[in-house]
Order: sequence, then structure tokens, then C-alpha cells
Amino acid sequence: MQGISFLPGWGEKNFQVLGKAFELITQIAASEVSLTKKDAFLAVGGLVPKLSDTKLKGPAFDALSALAEVVGPQFVCGQLHKQASLQKNPKVASLALAFKRSVASWSAILNKQPAVLRKLSADSPCPFLISPRPYCRAGA
Repeated sequence: MQGISFLPGWGEKNFQVLGKAFELITQIAASEVSLTKKDAFLAVGGLVPKLSDTKLKGPAFDALSALAEVVGPQFVCGQLHKQASLQKNPKVASLALAFKRSVASWSAILNKQPAVLRKLSADSPCPFLISPRPYCRAGA
């Protein structure tokens, strides 16, 4: 993860290169490789400025979701809030808030309605509900 932040780096201008880097982050997070919060911090720092880019929004949201599964939604949402508040583009803050709302809505379902949780986990593949990782299930 730390290598991706330096080469090609988050300042890369070619959206195809960054799209592949974001997909690589998603694949690394989905694999059994252990990611630390330091790795997630570096990745979130690179993902947040690209949320407003229409071509990179999808891969960035996928990578954020995968990171939230590994290190926990609270950590990712906290870092997302810090990074988004530093951005000048209001669209970044809006999309960061949308991501946090989706995580919070699943968290509310988890805390209040166990029967709904069982039904949703059987019907819809929410990554936070069916994740085998303990951080994700406890934090979601």
C-alpha cells in the first residue's frame, strides 16, 4: 500500500493509471494480506481528492468500502472526514458525506433490528454485513 502512494503516486494525472491503482487497493484489501491503519491512512489520503472525479468515483468508493471492511468503518469514516474537510471542492465533502451515510445506515440497522439484519444479509450482499472480518461486523 505504501508503495502505491509513492509510485505512481496520488498526483498522477492519467485517470486510467489511478483507476488501476484504486482497483489494486481494493484487491489488496480483499485478499488475506494484513493491512494496518497506517496503510489505510495513506490510501484514504489518496482516495479522497479523487472522489469528485467522475471517472474515478466508482473505483474510489469501492476501495473505501474494502478498506472499511479491513480496518473498520469508524477509522475510515474518521479519516474520510478529516481529509474531506481540507478539500476546497464542495463535491468531495458531499460525496464523503454520502459514503458516511451509507455506512451509518447499515450501522443503525445492525444496532436496532437484528431480524432485519438477518433478512438483509440473506437478501442483499452488503459487504459490511457479511464480512468475515471482526472489525467490520463490530463497527458496522
